[in-house]
Amino acid sequence: SWNTDLLDLARGAHAVCFGTLGQRNAISRKCIGEFLSAVSQDSLRLLDVNLRSPHWTEEIVENSFGLANAVKLNDEELAVVSRLWQLDGSVSDQLQALRERFSLRFVALTMGAAGAMVASDEIVSSPGLPIAVADTVGAGDAFTAALVIGYLQGWDWSRVLGWANRVASYVATQPGATPALPKDLCFSQ
Repeated sequence: SWNTDLLDLARGAHAVCFGTLGQRNAISRKCIGEFLSAVSQDSLRLLDVNLRSPHWTEEIVENSFGLANAVKLNDEELAVVSRLWQLDGSVSDQLQALRERFSLRFVALTMGAAGAMVASDEIVSSPGLPIAVADTVGAGDAFTAALVIGYLQGWDWSRVLGWANRVASYVATQPGATPALPKDLCFSQ
């Protein structure tokens, strides 16, 4: 639940990642909303769309998009969101439509073995990497973490997506959601 320690944390945050799955409980949903209200308007507020049935509603999804200034979703989630809001056209058209509808800085899409794409002022894509998958749990979160770091560093989208794909791909080759990253995948300026 919301408290003043969280207020201090929110005021100092450069980025906040939140998801729809974390809002399946009314108390946590209210706390996430309070936290996001306290974050600076300059801070990144990235929605990681997690449509896990039965833990989401159209209202939670729409409210979450409204609280965000950036979104990360996967291809399955894009299909659901596109049906909800009747978004037509190509994948890039749908991403741009989401970006415009909610005044987002960017929308990032993960597509598993097909790679990733981001819609900002331009559309940039990065191909998937051939890997032997051991466990996909945590790969999306690893991608999101790398995406946020690269964005905050001001890297160009090709660099951000390439690194995020490599990090997520490595995590998917390892058992468990949070393996230690090899040195060559760790963040360095």
